[in-house]
Order: sequence, then structure tokens, then C-alpha cells
Amino acid sequence: ERNEALKTDLDVARDENRQAKYDLERLQWQQKRDIEDLNRRHRDTIDDLSRQHRTAIEDLSKELDQLKDEETKEQQARIDALNRHYQQELEDERQKKDREIQ
Repeated sequence: ERNEALKTDLDVARDENRQAKYDLERLQWQQKRDIEDLNRRHRDTIDDLSRQHRTAIEDLSKELDQLKDEETKEQQARIDALNRHYQQELEDERQKKDREIQ
């Protein structure tokens, strides 16, 4: 009877061991899936951030080019206005001298 009890205890221990191994394998598999999922989401997040960064850089670059163009046009307009003013002053001075000579 003692042998039967020991045999029963051994069978129970073996069953518990098998169940523990099964549970361990299941947990390992689940953790592996979770890690793969986290890695995939991480890659997706990095890819998305990279796209957002590239888009922001492109938008800022376009805006900078527009601002440069506007500034160039404004500078050219100021130069043209100064040239017209200077030419007008020269013409006024020439006419004044012509009147003095006559």
C-alpha cells in the first residue's frame, strides 16, 4: 500500500511536471509573440515618425524657399524704387541746369 501511495504521488508529480512544462512553453510562446508585436509596433512608430519628419522638413524647406523668393522680390523692388528715385533726381538736376544755362 505504501508503494501504491508512492506510485500515485509519482504519477501526480509527473502530471504536474508535464503541466508545468506545457504552461512554461505556452508562456514562452506568448511572450515571444508579445515581443514580436512590440517590435513591429515600434518599427511602425519609427517609420511613421520618420515620414512625419520628412514631411515637416519638406514643408519647412518649401516655406523657406517662398520666404527667400519674397525677400528677393522685395529687395529688388526697393532697389528698383531707389534707382527710379535716383534717376528722377538726376533728371530734375539736369533740367535745373538746363534752365540755368538758358
